[in-house]
Amino acid sequence: MNCFDVFFSKSSLLLALLIFTALSSGCGSQGETGGSSSSKTTPITISDIANQGVTYQIAGSVQGLDPNTSVSLANAKETITVTADVTGKASFVFQTRVPALGAYEITIVPGSTPAGMSCSLGADASGTGINKDVTSATIACSKFTYSVGGQVSGLDAGLQLVLKEPSNSPLTISTNGSFSFPVQLAYNSEVSVSVLAQPSGNICSVNIPTTTVTNTVSNIVVTCAKRSFRVSGTVTGLTLGQSVTLRNNGSDAQTVTYSASGPSSFSFASPIAFSSPYTVSVGTQPASQKCVISNAAGTMGAADVSNVLVQCADPVYTVSTFVNEAAFSSRVSDLGPTDLGVDSADNIYAVFKYDNKIKKITPAGTVTNFAGSGSYGAVNGPATSASFSRPGGIVFDKHGNAYVADTNGYRIRKIDTSGVVSTLTGNGNCGTADGDLASATFCGDSAIAMDANGNLYTGDNFHELSSVRKINLTTRTVSTLAGNSELLKSGGKGYVDGVGANARFYGIAGIALDTSGNLFIADTANKAIRKVSTNGETTTFAGKGPNSVGDADGVGVQAIFGSAYAIAIDTSGNLFVADYVSKKIKRITPYGVVTTIAGSGASDSIDGVGTNAAFKYISGITIDSKGNIYVSDSGAINIRKLTPN
Repeated sequence: MNCFDVFFSKSSLLLALLIFTALSSGCGSQGETGGSSSSKTTPITISDIANQGVTYQIAGSVQGLDPNTSVSLANAKETITVTADVTGKASFVFQTRVPALGAYEITIVPGSTPAGMSCSLGADASGTGINKDVTSATIACSKFTYSVGGQVSGLDAGLQLVLKEPSNSPLTISTNGSFSFPVQLAYNSEVSVSVLAQPSGNICSVNIPTTTVTNTVSNIVVTCAKRSFRVSGTVTGLTLGQSVTLRNNGSDAQTVTYSASGPSSFSFASPIAFSSPYTVSVGTQPASQKCVISNAAGTMGAADVSNVLVQCADPVYTVSTFVNEAAFSSRVSDLGPTDLGVDSADNIYAVFKYDNKIKKITPAGTVTNFAGSGSYGAVNGPATSASFSRPGGIVFDKHGNAYVADTNGYRIRKIDTSGVVSTLTGNGNCGTADGDLASATFCGDSAIAMDANGNLYTGDNFHELSSVRKINLTTRTVSTLAGNSELLKSGGKGYVDGVGANARFYGIAGIALDTSGNLFIADTANKAIRKVSTNGETTTFAGKGPNSVGDADGVGVQAIFGSAYAIAIDTSGNLFVADYVSKKIKRITPYGVVTTIAGSGASDSIDGVGTNAAFKYISGITIDSKGNIYVSDSGAINIRKLTPN
């Protein structure tokens, strides 16, 4: 049997098997029998026959897509779009099947990759000799990544800032300038940078202009500024009615007032920036105390300052001898100066009542005769030729004119700046008549003071029953401001508060005025300090009164004076009283707190600090512009100086 070529199209498997059987029975080409042929045939295997008409599916997945994003794929002539579901899962199947033993090659359609991503062919993305369905073709997509960073400014040297970004470990920054997180962020990621740890003395904030990564992020701005902290502390030692005003760096005033419960705290309203200086100072001292500050200054650290300590205390006075007995060797009597005054140049004037003279003492201690010849009388004229009759208090006006209460002369004498003595008012007759300067009469006027308007005040002591007289130099009239000696000629003692003539005094030895025009009276025999307000009302300011016994500090009427003899007032309204019985100098604050500032009570002339000093017979007192107190110790025949420190 001659060999033949077998050609068949798509037919039944049975036919193919029959042909295969025929071929297998020895059919060959003519060449095998020596014959020839013009064509050549290809052998057909059973596999060829078996795969006729068989096709396979190409399927797989796209990995890395964001939810609801897609990429287009192609295989042969078919293009499909693969979209990820809400979970990001994306699978695909090509509709065009691949013939058995055929080949396929998946490609990514150019331009179809989602923004910010790149996709590449993975496992089983192509193949040949396909003999089964392909289900594991893989397309791998991934996002582009970009560096994230920015600039830091304002960070103080030596400090550290720690930034947080969720995809990175904490980033520590110690210098100003650029920064970048080591791990890049994927495209379309949220930019979230925050301060994980603030610098100890700075406070930093983050500004993120770009909130989504689409490219390199380098515009994050971290701005640091100095942190601010409070300055506070404690005030101790304030007494009743006292307050102190504190300042920080010269401003931000804080006033702290006495508290009965004890120390008071304070805190300045304005904070101080880190590494900036602070200085706490006393803006206004208490009227009657002095405050000193500990831990007052420094450089602000990284925490509030709370250890500023303000300690307030009464001034301590050192007593020294300003002018000793030898300087007054020309005196006639056995007693020293009995009253004191001071002018605007801080010259001290010592009145020698029993020598009928007034001495001038310069701040350096030089003593000269200011007025009085030493004769007892009422002769006017040149100061050192004029005569006085037991002169009492002396006061100066703003022009430098002096006014003297000529006690036994029943007159008020004037010593002008040219050194001429004249009689201002009083005719030499003992009386209590008010009226013009020419007709008014006085009796026992020993104390004298002047207010800011140039009005004079004197204490008349008619039979030791006293009244306060006012001499108006503008209207040139004399009137009775408080008390009424005329009603007490019977000799009854007076100690009554009240308005005007209803008030009673007993021995006015000193007068002082505060800046408001209130008068303070040393009511000697009544052992009290009386206050006469500008409306003429008299009240007891300090002292228990005539029936009290002893000597005691205290507040207001709880204090006890042996005998409040002379009185002076400082610019803060503190009164200073010379108590000649207790031989002490007392201070009374504007709130009535009475304390002993000098004198042990012993009758002696000893210098020293505070109560270590001793006096014999203190009868006059005055204060210079610097707050120094001068006391006339008549018994020791000297003038003592009390210096606050």
